[in-house]
Amino acid sequence: MTPNHLAKIKQTLLDMQRSPGSIKVLELEGMARALGRQKVKRGKEPVFARHADPRLSPPLSIPHHSSGLKIGTAKSIVEALLKDVVAWEVFLRESKDD
Repeated sequence: MTPNHLAKIKQTLLDMQRSPGSIKVLELEGMARALGRQKVKRGKEPVFARHADPRLSPPLSIPHHSSGLKIGTAKSIVEALLKDVVAWEVFLRESKDD
């Protein structure tokens, strides 16, 4: 992960946060993968978890429903992904200092 790549991901997530009604599930899954999360078999809904650096974060469920995501659910997922961005920023800053 490079700082430039992370900045692009952050900008995309901020754009998604501004208009949560038009977010597609596949876009959120792509963002989760871009931030180092991998799909794991766990529960009913698809769950994405990170197993490597930066430190482990809680698993993130991204539901797949035929009717699409509710706005509140989309906002919650985007907020969790933005927290991942912050964790990456801290990790990159600390690894740069070493």
